[in-house]
Amino acid sequence: MELKYENYDAAIAELRRVVTVSREVWADHPKVARAMHDLGRALAQAGRIEEARDQHERALGLWERTRGKDHPDAAFALTSLGELDLVQGKANEAVERLERALKLRGGRGLDPQLLADTQFALARALHRVDDRPRARELAAKARDAYRNGKPPSPDRAAEVERWLTDVGETLPDSPI
Repeated sequence: MELKYENYDAAIAELRRVVTVSREVWADHPKVARAMHDLGRALAQAGRIEEARDQHERALGLWERTRGKDHPDAAFALTSLGELDLVQGKANEAVERLERALKLRGGRGLDPQLLADTQFALARALHRVDDRPRARELAAKARDAYRNGKPPSPDRAAEVERWLTDVGETLPDSPI
């Protein structure tokens, strides 16, 4: 997750309103968890890490209660929490969360680019704990998913390439 420090106050206020209204309408429903997750992402981008963590933990708890601990939706919050762990220098905690998220997102029929988001976050965490071969492997998978997705995400593929260059890793081009 690339943190962007801009003026997010209006967006955060609106997303807080969405969470409140969602709770009033749906109480404890997965749609409320999604609203909490969206708020958490905005808070993280605004640099409000602890508030973001709180929203993602709440979303995770709600998804687990309403969908079950093994539902792929929990991976949204787990991936975001793992990214926050990385921002805060907690690579081991990030690996643990992101491994779980990867397992949840590894099923058939899920959006390959969501899987790529988790793979790339886990690659960064594994690199920090010196598991570089697996980090390279996951980064390559993420890059290829971004390049070949429908629609492709060339900006995200380029982000993976920049990260690899920054950390001194190289990957061959994908065969596709």
